[in-house]
Amino acid sequence: MRILLATNWLRIGGIETNIVRLTTVLCRCGHDVTVAAAGGPLVERVRAAGGRFHEVALDRLGSLDIRNAVRRLSAIVRDRQIEIIHAFSASSAAALRLARLHARFHGRPWPPVVASIMGLRTSPGELPVITYARALVTTLGAERVFVISPEIGRLVDRLPVPRTRVFECPVVGVETDLGTGVTAAQMQAVRAELGIPPAARVVLTIGNLVPSKSHELFVRAAAKVSEVVPDARFLVVGEGHQRAWLEAEVDRLGLKGRVQLIGPRSDIPVLLSLCDVYVRPGILDGFVGITVLEAQVVGCPVVSFDTIDVRPAVMHERTGLLVPPGDTDGLAKAMLRLLADGSLRRSLAVAARQHVERRFSMRAVVSSLEAAYGEVLRRRLSPT
Repeated sequence: MRILLATNWLRIGGIETNIVRLTTVLCRCGHDVTVAAAGGPLVERVRAAGGRFHEVALDRLGSLDIRNAVRRLSAIVRDRQIEIIHAFSASSAAALRLARLHARFHGRPWPPVVASIMGLRTSPGELPVITYARALVTTLGAERVFVISPEIGRLVDRLPVPRTRVFECPVVGVETDLGTGVTAAQMQAVRAELGIPPAARVVLTIGNLVPSKSHELFVRAAAKVSEVVPDARFLVVGEGHQRAWLEAEVDRLGLKGRVQLIGPRSDIPVLLSLCDVYVRPGILDGFVGITVLEAQVVGCPVVSFDTIDVRPAVMHERTGLLVPPGDTDGLAKAMLRLLADGSLRRSLAVAARQHVERRFSMRAVVSSLEAAYGEVLRRRLSPT
């Protein structure tokens, strides 16, 4: 199949990393994959995976950008003879819809479009009407809407999308060999780089420094853990506009040197391999989070706030620990429990890895997508 994947950009982030992984496995399976986005540091990884990249301004759609985006998308579809398009964002879906109208106006065919809502609220204070509108724009006119989590499914149920077009289909996954090549020397080198003592326990979280990730809850829980385990170290991987505010929060709580905001990193498997506990501090539903799956497949036990969409991966006392949303005392207690109990860490890690291999392996995700894409194409060719 000749497939076009369209999203806002290729910055460092969960959705974007997943698109690189989809490109990698789809290309290995013999498909021709093109990615359209505004660009970013992951572009070269798309190309290294065997995919093609075309820069299209899908991250901002002012009047001039819309015209340019429509022209670029029309040219990509025509020149690459695209057979199916997968939209991963509201802005890309909107531009694709306009490009389809443009093609039909000129009497040219347009391939079927499928869409995935990859998240819900972008911040804790986002109005429900904004969330709804973004989902509506993403799905309007799509021949198939892929639901990737229970809470996203509930939102889709409220959209004017025919039920016959809605399918539960995995879109996000992780390579099961992630971290297998990490060596003790690499972990020691990172510890030395970050000034972490050899025997210190390490707690990690990963995510852009934006309100939707709730990193302040991680920092506040870290303060409580530090009272009991003063040599513990807490790492926050990611970048964003909340950096200065979070640094001030770290200073206010007297955690300088214990909590480190280490920016974006390319050595995530090494960091996950050396840490003792991984924390998902987000309280917003949407999807479990690709970093949670990465931690689980590497063998790092996970603590998370209990949201509906984290439960498919983190089952309390089985594949991780869950605490009530926003309860920083509970989050700190769960972290302390894991830091103190090596046997529990190991048992949760083993069960979590087995679960991820069964349900969230990238190969299983791509197999499901191949079947879904194929079904859409068959129905397009035989509409009766």
